[in-house]
Amino acid sequence: MAGLSNRFLAGIMLALVICSVLVYSGTDDHELLNWDDRSYVTNNPWVTNPNPSNLIDMFTGSRMANWHPLTWLSYVPEYALCADNASCYKFSNAVPHGLNGFLVAILVMLVVLKLGIQPAPVLEKSKRWPTMTSVTLAGVAAALLFVVHPQHVESVTWIAERKDLLCALFYFAALIAYLTASRSTYLKTYGWSFLFFVLALMSKSMAVSLPLSLMLFDVCLRRQQVTEQGVAGAIKFLFIEKLPFILIMLIAMAVTLATQSASEYAPVGFVGRLTFFVAGIEHYAISFLLPIGLSPFYPAAIAGINGLGVLTLLLFGSLLAWSLFRLANSRIAQAVSLVLLFFLLSLAPVSGLVPIGEHAFADRYSYIPLVGFYGMAGYLWACWQQGVPRNPLPVLALLVCCTLLAVQSARYKQVWRNDLDFWSTIVEEFPTQAAMPIDNLANAQAVAGDYERAISSYRRSIAVQPSQALPYINLAGIYDFTDKSEQALAVLNEGLAINPDNTALLSRTGRALVERGELNAAQVLLERALSLNPDLPDTLLSAGMLHQRAGRLEAALQVLARVPPSMPQHYQANLHILEILMSQQSEFAVAQLMEMVKVYGATPQLDQARQLLGR
Repeated sequence: MAGLSNRFLAGIMLALVICSVLVYSGTDDHELLNWDDRSYVTNNPWVTNPNPSNLIDMFTGSRMANWHPLTWLSYVPEYALCADNASCYKFSNAVPHGLNGFLVAILVMLVVLKLGIQPAPVLEKSKRWPTMTSVTLAGVAAALLFVVHPQHVESVTWIAERKDLLCALFYFAALIAYLTASRSTYLKTYGWSFLFFVLALMSKSMAVSLPLSLMLFDVCLRRQQVTEQGVAGAIKFLFIEKLPFILIMLIAMAVTLATQSASEYAPVGFVGRLTFFVAGIEHYAISFLLPIGLSPFYPAAIAGINGLGVLTLLLFGSLLAWSLFRLANSRIAQAVSLVLLFFLLSLAPVSGLVPIGEHAFADRYSYIPLVGFYGMAGYLWACWQQGVPRNPLPVLALLVCCTLLAVQSARYKQVWRNDLDFWSTIVEEFPTQAAMPIDNLANAQAVAGDYERAISSYRRSIAVQPSQALPYINLAGIYDFTDKSEQALAVLNEGLAINPDNTALLSRTGRALVERGELNAAQVLLERALSLNPDLPDTLLSAGMLHQRAGRLEAALQVLARVPPSMPQHYQANLHILEILMSQQSEFAVAQLMEMVKVYGATPQLDQARQLLGR
């Protein structure tokens, strides 16, 4: 940045990182959550056993319906050092969050300068500090608010949301590279921003909005340059030059759709989509101004178009319409257009127009989209400070605001201490709006050995949403674990009576019948499940177990081999394949064992197989 030394910028960066670490420290008693943390890290062979084959799979395959190899790769060195120490990963998350705050400062300064606003001096130069201008103060204030705001707790303290931090790091870097690049050659203009765009996509697919953000920056910050080129020149500048970005964007969207299960997308009509969209805008805007009552999970049932939502949408739409109308003649209009349109464009992939799962919106989705709001807040504060340069009130107000936000963030992060605290907090806030949190609370109670409370919670989850399959399956698992197989089967049949075409329930009930030796009854259910969804991993595992138990070993091998490597059932399916090959004294048994060790490393089951095979 012109007028700011590298030493000064490094000092700002270090201060923001330290601030982030302080806010998110105090997590020594935290544990990895069963909600994605363990699946992303300790139960992920790509992370726990990073041999060349697994590293190749990391970049060429998907896991948990996601393709973000840089996120997986970032866990590899940490797992070697931290194993299952949650506080270690959370410290690592706090550092890139602080770095993102620094990039926000740089981005805000650049945008303010590109808008043509002159950097008026506010604090005069001293031996230690350069002249602090309104532009510099705007960037620093925006960054400080960004680092301490409670809306970002979910992205920082939830280990599985490392992808938000890495994606934002490269997303902001791409925008900065684009704004600072010379236009001498295409490579110098777009080279770094294109590289950062690809890295952002490899961290989280939400970065697909970046090409549209670059076009938006052109329209709002380089409008004169666009209009001077005429229609043909403007099309070339805005679209043709961005074709490599657009191509990668389309590829990333195709990969995302290919890796996501169609069943994850909730079928809703236009009114439902509009409801989620309006509720999301209302929530993110109000939570930015008043971040209280935040939750790690907002059930879809709470989304609705109320008076406050309509008022928020009208205000938002009015501001956007005014800013677009005044775009050619007003710097303020250009700034407002940039902030609001950037918010909409970057939020679009998760805006609620295509709701997924049981949640209406999530605070983690606002990590990138709201950056313009922080920039606007920082600039307004800098203007206040500029108007009263010798008055300490603006600085005092900023410090008090940031302190209150930091304290709120420090308290809120404790919700992620462990599974019991996490799900108890959500269930207390939304006791009847969704079944999934109650089911996960029951899982946590079961892991803690409190089976009576777990059974009660599973029953409560079933009462909230009888069509949900998991509570029946998990409740049956508790009964199986406590040697009550009759009750387990009764629960599964209860679920099937309400949900006769649910493939998960058909699969698990069939598996329970296989384990009881009732093979004919199991075959009826599993054939039904395969006819509904021939590729469901859990059904393939159950069908393979049926064939194995019935002595149809070749059929079992064929079915078990169809379980995708990216799914959790793959390990169990391969154990059954190994068991079959060993029972046949097949020469392929050793090869199967070595392949499993290569992928999963040493496990108790594989160590036992090694001994039996004399390896």
